[in-house]
Amino acid sequence: MRNVPFMIALLGLGLLLPPESAAATAEQELFARWLTDALHRPVEPEQVLSWPAAQPPERCRIAQLRPSATGVTAISLRCGESTLPRLLLAELRGNEPSTSGAAQAPLRTPPMVRCGSTLHAELHTDRMHAQVAVVALQSGNEGEEIRVRVKRSNRILRARVLGAREVAILES
Repeated sequence: MRNVPFMIALLGLGLLLPPESAAATAEQELFARWLTDALHRPVEPEQVLSWPAAQPPERCRIAQLRPSATGVTAISLRCGESTLPRLLLAELRGNEPSTSGAAQAPLRTPPMVRCGSTLHAELHTDRMHAQVAVVALQSGNEGEEIRVRVKRSNRILRARVLGAREVAILES
């Protein structure tokens, strides 16, 4: 396990089951099958590193996927009527070929710009250069085209995402 102190804390709270326990293999297989169906990609039992204790996966839905650079993906689950999210950790490899021959969908990272966030926009033309504050009307990643609303005039324009807080207005 990569983040040992964090995992020990969760194990101590009873929120995760250790993969070393004898009963873990059946639960591991159950969550692997459930993840395969939920993510529409094959997930092997050994890829499931930890899972919520005493929670059947059928009552859960995926709330958020958070891939990390280490290869471990944190999957937040909402289970039943519980308002607290449950955590499932899995090693989901996005670029490896599937063992079943089916095409794997890559994991989508969270957008760089979120809908509703305030951004700095730049407009470059032959005659002028302007900077204005805009509100994103769509979420997007770097290089993608989104719609934005100018704060002062409420005019809606198209823009290309340059960074987390920066867009370039596209000429109409």
